[in-house]
This record gives sequence, structure tokens and C-alpha cells, in this order.
Amino acid sequence: MASVSEHCLNEIKPIILKSDKNKDRQYSIDEIIQLLKKSNSKCPERLGALLFKSLNKKLDESICFNDIDDRELSKNCDKFKDKPELDIETFLLKFNKNNDKMISHHELKTKLEELGCTNSKKTADYVFEKIDINKEGSLSFENLENKKINVEKEKYMSTQSPTTTTNNNKHNISNISSIANQCNKRIAMVCASNQNRSLEAHHLFVRSGFKNIRSFGTSTHCKLPGPSIHQPNIFSFGTPYQDIYTSLKNQDQELYIRNGLLNMLERNISVKLAPEKWQEEQQTKFEIVYTFDQRVYDAVIEDLLQRDVSSTLLQPVHIINLQVKDTHEEAVGGAQHALEITSIIEKTENWEEKLDQILEDFYKQTSRQLLHTLMFY
Repeated sequence: MASVSEHCLNEIKPIILKSDKNKDRQYSIDEIIQLLKKSNSKCPERLGALLFKSLNKKLDESICFNDIDDRELSKNCDKFKDKPELDIETFLLKFNKNNDKMISHHELKTKLEELGCTNSKKTADYVFEKIDINKEGSLSFENLENKKINVEKEKYMSTQSPTTTTNNNKHNISNISSIANQCNKRIAMVCASNQNRSLEAHHLFVRSGFKNIRSFGTSTHCKLPGPSIHQPNIFSFGTPYQDIYTSLKNQDQELYIRNGLLNMLERNISVKLAPEKWQEEQQTKFEIVYTFDQRVYDAVIEDLLQRDVSSTLLQPVHIINLQVKDTHEEAVGGAQHALEITSIIEKTENWEEKLDQILEDFYKQTSRQLLHTLMFY
């Protein structure tokens, strides 16, 4: 199958040159797309956007015959083929007819697929995790127009792939699947309500192949945003995620699509039945516990200090806190960092003796605030 750059060279250029009778005609993006459509191009909007990007042109500018050079196209086309910038600009070219129109994650993904975008889900995920300014679960065309989506490919891919790592991380975790298969540690993810941060990490670890993963919350109840800051939704631990989803959907489906709660709950449903409370798990002994807020970290330590351990064989547990804001976007980053730390641990001999140094190095590389304590229970 021909690559995007080969399509650009083999399809776009001959069409344009054939139509350029005077060899000096200026072409707008709309004119390029129309030429491609007349020639039955499969993805005219995407190919047109790719051409302009490969020539370092904005979509509101124009190109002329002399701009089209084989060497420059060959050199630059592949740089843009997987960028969310190109996918979004292609989307805007095709569908931006009304700047006050709202679009959901599913609609964006579907439309990108129609345009022939090869990473439609990744691009849609990226937009709603990194560019959804108001975290409402939907975007207007104005949001997309005004927000500059111009990121390095490595940064874009690092928000999607569990095998990516932070820049300059000397511990390469590209072989995450084999690491996960070899890991026999029992690992817990803990946040306040077992809804967002701990479930994002739980989901990522399971998707990456880890097996002995659990997640919990430490609060009295599960608390989720409601119609206003003074009207949160309160659920008991043990309430199935499906029931929570149905309750919020019946309450105000549009609101909870906009703020991302229904999408979050769909993920939770795919991971496990219901939120669990840390203080109620008295049987399983974990080797590593990740918390994602200092208050949760303190609550876990306080709970372990209060447990009756007189009749049990004490085992060590390392409690590691990653300070993560309780937003969908930050939860993704926190989960990625927990995965990276675990991967480093798995590849380090005598890791318990070296854990403080591992965490210190990780902080220097990522600036992620970390806490660590060793306890026995």
C-alpha cells in the first residue's frame, strides 16, 4: 500500500501541474481540493492539507507552480502524516460550516475516519484529553480553530501509547508487554473515589498486560461533579459503575457528555464492576501501592498504621504518591508515569534497595512530585 507521501507525490502533483496552463497559477486550498475531487481522489481534503503542510503553508494562503518540488515534498510529507495538527485541519476544511456547532468525541473520530485519517481514535483522544479547554466533553469548531494544535509527534504519541516514555529516560520501556508478563507483583492504584485517577492507571496497566492490579478509593463516599459545585453526585462504594452511568445519563445526558463523566464511566465499566474502598480490603497484601494525591497517600498510611498486625506475618509494601490533579487530562499523565516507574522497577535488580534513587532520577526527568514510604503489614 502506498504511503501518504507517495500519494502526495504521485497523485497531487500531476493533477495540479496538468491544470496549470500558464505555469504560474496561484492555488488556494479549496482549488486544490476541487482538483483532487474531479480526479476521484480518495481523500482530497487530507491530501490537500498534507500538500500545504509539506510546503510550510497555512491553509488560508496559496501555492503556485514553482512551490511544488519533488525533493521538498519527499523530505517533508512523512513528517506530517501522523500529526493531530493535520488531522484536525483536514477535519476543519471539510466540516467547518458553522463555528458554533458542537462536536462530540465519537463524532470527531467518525468524521476523521471518513477523511481517511489513519489515527482517528488517537487524534480524537488527544484533542479531548489535551485540547478540550473547558473539559466539557464536546468542542466547538471555534475551539478547534483558535487552539493551536502543533505538537511534536513524540509528545502526541506519548499521550496514547503505553509503551512510550518521557524524554531522555534512560530506561527504555518499549518492551512493556514482556515486562508486564514477567511481573508478579500485586499493585494497587488508589485515589479518592476510585473513579478517575486510580481507574485510569488500572485501565492502562491491564491494557498493557499486567495481571495483579487492583484499584480503590479512600473517601467516605464516591463523589462526582454535578449540575453545580454545590450539587455533587454522591454514590456509595460498591455501587456498580453501570448504575452510576445510568443515573447520570437519566439526570442530564448532555451535561455529563460535555464534562466527560459518561466517557469516563464507560471506561470504568470495562475495567471492573464497582468502586472499592481501600479501608475495606483486608485480605490482599500488595507490594506496591500507587496513590495520586497526598491526602490519599496520608489516608493509606493512616489506615495501615491502625490495622491489627499482631497475628499476621508482616510483609513490606512501598507506597508511592504521584501528585496528580483530578482531571481527565492529568489522570492520563499520572497513569503513564506510574507505568514508567513500574517498568523501571521491573528491570532493576534489588529494586527495593534502589527505589529512592529511582524515584529521585524520575523526578529530575519529569518534575512529577513524588512521595515514598516503606511500611509493613
